[in-house]
Amino acid sequence: MRYGSCFDTSIMKASSLTRLAPILAASALSWIAIPSAEAHIDVNFPIHANSNQKTGPCGNGDFEQGMVTTLAPGSELAIQIKETVGHPGHFRVMFDPDTTDGLDFPPQAACDEMLTVDGLTVLADGLIPASGPVGSSCYDFHLPSERNAVGGVDYVLNVTLPDMECENCAIQVTQVMTDIGKQDANGNWDPTGGKGIYFRCSRIRLSNTAPMTPDAGAPDAAGPAAGSDAGTGSTTPVNGGGCSTGGASGSAGLLLLGLGFLAIRRRRSI
Repeated sequence: MRYGSCFDTSIMKASSLTRLAPILAASALSWIAIPSAEAHIDVNFPIHANSNQKTGPCGNGDFEQGMVTTLAPGSELAIQIKETVGHPGHFRVMFDPDTTDGLDFPPQAACDEMLTVDGLTVLADGLIPASGPVGSSCYDFHLPSERNAVGGVDYVLNVTLPDMECENCAIQVTQVMTDIGKQDANGNWDPTGGKGIYFRCSRIRLSNTAPMTPDAGAPDAAGPAAGSDAGTGSTTPVNGGGCSTGGASGSAGLLLLGLGFLAIRRRRSI
């Protein structure tokens, strides 16, 4: 199931579009004047609950207001993330079977710390590493790389959920960043939130009887690059396709549409 829909102008009359032109133009111009908040990592499914990604382990108190995603115990979960700002580093996926505030996830001690996957607390670690420039604190640790440190890329982190039922459980995805800018004055990796690590947490429920929450409808995607080491979990880069559900491209389309009909209206008034 895909959230969002295509914008089809063929079903709209020209007169209706003319009346909508000022509204469309205003929306488009507001998009130009007020850009969307730029995150470093977004979890689109299961939707992340915390708005503050710099404060670990799950934001600054808004976690308990987040949407709950219901999933089947023991099922395979394709976590859909977007790395909006590219950084060398890797991703970790943790699980908490009982939390209402998301405060029990352990901190990352070092940029090359790799936890053993136990299928309950640690679902995956060291996912899709990208190496930084020579001189960064974890350059050797992230060779060979599975991805380039570029922004605006979607990925799927495939994990297996614990085979248990829980009402107040949570998943934490952390982006561990290892570029030179994430070091302190002594050249050591800085674990401070917003410096060397970003946090996204999702509230979930594991149930054998409750209706499952449909996923976000990620497009088909190819697997990791041939010969790459997928770490302790599998990963899949996702190429965008199909209908746009928002973002810069959708806003740009509205901008062009609104300005075009404003021009038509202006010519008619002359």
